[in-house]
Amino acid sequence: MKMAWVGLIDTGTRMVRPAASFGDDTGYLKDIDVSADADNPFGGGPTGIAIREDRPFWCQDFPNAAVTAPWHERAARAGLAACASLPLHEKGNVVGCFTLYSSETNAFDESARDLLVEMAADIGFALDNFAGEAQRKRVEEEIQFKSTILQTQQETSLDGILVGSAKTDKSSPTINDSLTCGGSRRSS
Repeated sequence: MKMAWVGLIDTGTRMVRPAASFGDDTGYLKDIDVSADADNPFGGGPTGIAIREDRPFWCQDFPNAAVTAPWHERAARAGLAACASLPLHEKGNVVGCFTLYSSETNAFDESARDLLVEMAADIGFALDNFAGEAQRKRVEEEIQFKSTILQTQQETSLDGILVGSAKTDKSSPTINDSLTCGGSRRSS
């Protein structure tokens, strides 16, 4: 493969923006216009079709395919002759595309296609894991934030507050100064 890139859909504009790439020595991706919107002039190419139809799109003769016309000049400068575009999923939804290029026409035989489908699934698996980890971190940060608010409210309240745990791990309840008349905040 001569070049590969992962593009993610900008949900506001439906444009597909490069998120990662390899082998773009000629600047093919610099300021490239690719859309997931069928009504956009840059939405009818391999990447847009793969995203909208949620299926791999194989373009074995890039320089002569009508669907790649908006990128013919750019591809000629980069020496690209064939491309494969595979939708990427996160939690079951298409979020982008994995697009690869070859310098030879008819580069994607059955074994190459099978391998690329598997690679796209692996990237989707990684995206799911990244999303899960990001969600876990957000929840953890939210719990910490709420805990800080509760602690601040407890420490500054004029009313007596006793905070206990429903756990059976013998965790000690916390008591604010108003309840203890300025004494210890922890009770055993």
